[in-house]
Amino acid sequence: MGPHRSTDLGSLRIGNRMSTTDPPSRRVLASSVTSAVSAGLVAVVALGLARWLGPAEFGTYTVVSTVAVAGSGLLTWNVGMAVMHRLPTADPVQATRLMGTALSVVLTTIGVVSIAMIGIGKLLYVAWGIPTEITWHAFALAVAQSINALGDCSLRGRRRFATSAAVRLAAAVGYALIAMVMLLRGVRHCLPFVDAFAVVTVVAGATACLIAGARPHGWVRSSVHELYGHGMPVTLTSLLISVLFTVDSMMLMHYAGPAAVGVYSVYNGMPRRLAGILMNDGVGLALLPRLAVIDTRMALQWVRDHTPLLLGAGTLGFAVVCVPLCLLVGDQYGFSVVAMVISGAGIAMHCLMILLGFVLTMDGSHGSRSHLVAVSLGFPVGIVCLWVIIRSATPMAGLWAFAAASAVISSAIALIAGWNQDRGGTREGTRR
Repeated sequence: MGPHRSTDLGSLRIGNRMSTTDPPSRRVLASSVTSAVSAGLVAVVALGLARWLGPAEFGTYTVVSTVAVAGSGLLTWNVGMAVMHRLPTADPVQATRLMGTALSVVLTTIGVVSIAMIGIGKLLYVAWGIPTEITWHAFALAVAQSINALGDCSLRGRRRFATSAAVRLAAAVGYALIAMVMLLRGVRHCLPFVDAFAVVTVVAGATACLIAGARPHGWVRSSVHELYGHGMPVTLTSLLISVLFTVDSMMLMHYAGPAAVGVYSVYNGMPRRLAGILMNDGVGLALLPRLAVIDTRMALQWVRDHTPLLLGAGTLGFAVVCVPLCLLVGDQYGFSVVAMVISGAGIAMHCLMILLGFVLTMDGSHGSRSHLVAVSLGFPVGIVCLWVIIRSATPMAGLWAFAAASAVISSAIALIAGWNQDRGGTREGTRR
């Protein structure tokens, strides 16, 4: 890697001098904490829906929400990350063009996909038996989340962290209040809650776009190149992972029905969301700046040496998290210690997968391509594991399948990363 790269996670060597990693600013920390609180509030609402709607309706709610997340990635191709990366160094004219182009491209994509959804809905009904009504509700939520992602990334790219946090929190509070009113009025079907979430989300996204200065004004070719040429391997990798861990709920719904998906979501979905918050807004906040400048080989070796500890602690921790969730949602979801342990192990393996992805992605273009290669190799094996295990048509099968798929992808990333190390490590100069 070169002599100037640090081999200490606690300090960074730059040139011939040592410096301590600057801690994240208070604004970034406040934004991350507020984001975690907002996500936690939405999770609390989901917990209430799980209790009051029952396993079958909550299972449908879970599938729609999960598919919408994957759909939003396909609608935006994660250009929000490029927007967030480019805006801090862009002048006012460039920033306006960049945000306007991103919004115009995404809105055009939404329009084209809206037409294609007629055929897609019929295809999903024939292949999976998914009602077209559910497909359209999922698409509407995906559209809302796409606009919201662009608005949030635009605000963050313009360093307006407090505003971003305020919009997120307002959206979460608004959704919680609407859901509470709907429950008190006796609504016991999941799709009205999906619609309410979509409305609140799109309003929050439109507000964020308005405040940030994003206006659809047509395409600027140079901006399109910046948006879609930046981090394309990262985008493709995230899409593959998103599809892999979306199709598990769809398969379970097909083979075991919506009630099984509801049980699966309590044991896996909610703790997995907590894990995502911890990894992205917690661990990632402090770790990513260090990974951008330290020796990648050393970071990978550290992960390898601590894998047993990470998996053991993660399994125990997330299994314990399942206990209050199962107690709060009621007896209709069951209470199984074995299921909690399987869930904890699967989520711990999933976090290991995310951590390895952090290390490779922050190594620059070469590391991002290596990450894509690893996920691409593991993707078909993961799909086969999901299909073979979930065919047994039990909620426990979903937990086993998720753990197996996470293990497959983690192993593929570790193998490709190790192979790169054997060839002399990652190339110099790929990082900023």
